[in-house]
Amino acid sequence: MATRKSMKKSETSKSERELVVKLHEEGKSYQEIAKHINRSKSTVHYIIKKSKNEGSILNNARTGRPKKLTSKEEKLVIREIKKNPCISAPQLAGIIAVSFGKDVHAELCRRILRNNDYHGKIPRKKSDADKPNMKKRLGFARNSVDKNNRFWDKVISSDDNKFKLFGADEQHHIWRKKNVQLEK
Repeated sequence: MATRKSMKKSETSKSERELVVKLHEEGKSYQEIAKHINRSKSTVHYIIKKSKNEGSILNNARTGRPKKLTSKEEKLVIREIKKNPCISAPQLAGIIAVSFGKDVHAELCRRILRNNDYHGKIPRKKSDADKPNMKKRLGFARNSVDKNNRFWDKVISSDDNKFKLFGADEQHHIWRKKNVQLEK
């Protein structure tokens, strides 16, 4: 991302423009000045014309609204997401408000994240078959192998279904780059 403060490639520096005006006042031709500063003749002509008409060699102010966050502050947003991908955009806006004292909208945080290839994704469901659970299940199975039929008649078996009577189960979103899983 290029910042607005950085110069464009074709933009001449203030010292170059001052040198052009000084050489012109000394009576040098446009071609000689262009060769001396390694710029085109039209650039030299434009600088001298602007100096005569406006009495100034400074660049005009940039149009458009300036950015609300600097690139350093944008990097903080990315760092926060890398630390905690479950954080929401309004929470990120709150962190920026506390850290930098700037009141930003959550949509700005989303835009920064999307520009850096982060998108809101629904996380993959975690399997219950992790190591501790597998050991517990295996232990239960080994203990239950020799049980008689009377024992199993008393057991009430049920599926692990979850029923929510009021409200919907929210789907959580996390910020993730494309084709990237959660690294441990």
